[in-house]
Amino acid sequence: MVDVSTLPVFSAIYSSQSIALALLEVLVHVDKSEVPRDYFIMAIQFAGRSVYRPRGADLLGMGQLTAASDHRPILRVPSVIVPREYNYVLFPEADGFDANIAWTEPLNFDSRLSRLLEDNRSL
Repeated sequence: MVDVSTLPVFSAIYSSQSIALALLEVLVHVDKSEVPRDYFIMAIQFAGRSVYRPRGADLLGMGQLTAASDHRPILRVPSVIVPREYNYVLFPEADGFDANIAWTEPLNFDSRLSRLLEDNRSL
């Protein structure tokens, strides 16, 4: 078990390989009352060579993630929700970080997703 109070503070951007996966990642972590109304989506472009792809046995715990942020500008990790898809943890302060925002647009959550939240909370 890692004592998080002893870990250094670092900036990280948690992102997903697709808009659909990003929506799922948000929705599994919020209550209906917290569904964001002011979210934006963006496409972030980065060089593939700057991405560290740990394998199953190498997946990182929080302490290792902190250490990795010093050396790897971008980590690709499998989604727990959809294991065949990936999330990316970006460390903008890491050496070698190079990314560009290709576009942004407002994200409007479909009201049917809120109904799904209501239905699933009772399970």
